[in-house]
Amino acid sequence: MLRLLCALAVLSCQPLYQAKRSYAVYSQPESYFTSAISADEKTILANDSYPIYLELRTDKSFHYNLPRLGEGEGIWNYNSEGYIQLYAIRTLFVMKMDIRSKDPENPQSLALEFSDRFGPKFLTLEFRRNESK
Repeated sequence: MLRLLCALAVLSCQPLYQAKRSYAVYSQPESYFTSAISADEKTILANDSYPIYLELRTDKSFHYNLPRLGEGEGIWNYNSEGYIQLYAIRTLFVMKMDIRSKDPENPQSLALEFSDRFGPKFLTLEFRRNESK
């Protein structure tokens, strides 16, 4: 039983860089991601199939909503390798996610990359307006 638990723990920790993306990613300057940051708390980055909803704020914080797990807050920063990193602490785990460019010419062509208990996830993000705020 102990061997099985150890094997599962090792397999669940597969780094993202070992998994295959179905798209190319591009290193971008911080200014590229300006349209993803919500100055008025109305820009939402969404993926309905997972589902996950993110609001990046100008103060380097972000709000997330995972309908299956709940809502919360975290922090984000621009990584010098050309993407945004998100970090949030939940009761049972730490969320680490990356937002990357999928198209060097289109700042609204973004992907969210992270690993959950089922392995690496590569999600296309859609821009939306949250008119309820």
